[in-house]
Amino acid sequence: MRILHVSEPVGGGVAAYVHRVSAAQQQRGHVVQTLAPEGLPRSATSWDFRRGAPAGWWRGRRQLVQRIGQLRPDVVHAHSFFAGLPARSLGHHERAGSVLVFQPHAWATDAVESRVCRDVIARWECFASKRTDLIMYVSEDERRQGESMGLRVGGAVVGVPVDLDDFAPQTPQAREIARLELGLPPGRLLVCVGRLSRQKGQELLAAAWERTPIPGATLLLVGPGDVAHVRAVAPRTFGSSLRCVGAQSDVERWLWAADAVVQSSRYEGMSTVVGEALAAGRPVYSTPVKGAREAIVSPKYGPPAGAVEETVQRVLTRVSWTLDHPDVLMAQTAAASRRVTELYGVHQVLNRIDAAYEQASRASPAHSAGSETPFRVRVGV
Repeated sequence: MRILHVSEPVGGGVAAYVHRVSAAQQQRGHVVQTLAPEGLPRSATSWDFRRGAPAGWWRGRRQLVQRIGQLRPDVVHAHSFFAGLPARSLGHHERAGSVLVFQPHAWATDAVESRVCRDVIARWECFASKRTDLIMYVSEDERRQGESMGLRVGGAVVGVPVDLDDFAPQTPQAREIARLELGLPPGRLLVCVGRLSRQKGQELLAAAWERTPIPGATLLLVGPGDVAHVRAVAPRTFGSSLRCVGAQSDVERWLWAADAVVQSSRYEGMSTVVGEALAAGRPVYSTPVKGAREAIVSPKYGPPAGAVEETVQRVLTRVSWTLDHPDVLMAQTAAASRRVTELYGVHQVLNRIDAAYEQASRASPAHSAGSETPFRVRVGV
């Protein structure tokens, strides 16, 4: 099968998602290309389409049409709102018979505060869904939100792929070695992973920590971005019990070193970091963003591996209580990797994606008209 991934973000969870999925698809024998801005590793073709440069959007659309004409993919798989704009504006003839799959990775309506903007985006999603063969979701919460906006196109929940070998749980001795190698202080250690941004809500977490830091604990913010907002809301603890360590290429070691992982996001589709933390055997304490309850506490996948609380302050309160009850922490730690194996192993996620492509093929106009022989994928290869 020929697959063209179209991706606008140059970092973060979406980029990690595209990397893992495309690599796994290549291992299954598919021909996989990626159209993305410069700076996204493994990109086969650079794309002049960036959310901050609207003057280049039309040029980026032309590049997309040209790339489709050259590759003639069976599937065009667009990731996130901005990459979906040009992809879902294409007529079927411009797609050269390719089926179009759109994956929001969190709905753009969550990213804006203006009600007018949310309404405009929701209207666009309803319109664009008519040009989309299938919407692929990373969580059931994300699917339900799409349905609530009035989308009437087929959908498939596939989850987020996590390399269970790279993020495998470590022995206590290996965890202590990781702490020493990273130069971390002794005592309790909490880690929050993600770029410093409004979406990830680290300034909310820092402000809550400033009010009620957990005694004897250190909170590490791991990820790129400007620390000014964090420093501004936590002048007393910043640099002591609250530290920003910047972007790290070996996120798994920071997760292994932690006693628990804290996520303070304002919105998500399903956080990749949550899946990685659970795979590393770390319990996660999160705000109630989409996918969090499914991944962390849903009884469908066994005992809870952390907690989901309504506010960042309550997240810290729950973490503090759990750290004072080692038996509870141990039980949640044991549950973490068991949950993620069923939910987000790369093999399981790729099987769901293959099945979703098959569903998209059946929904495409070419299939309905009988003008082309639809491709077939083998699930479970």
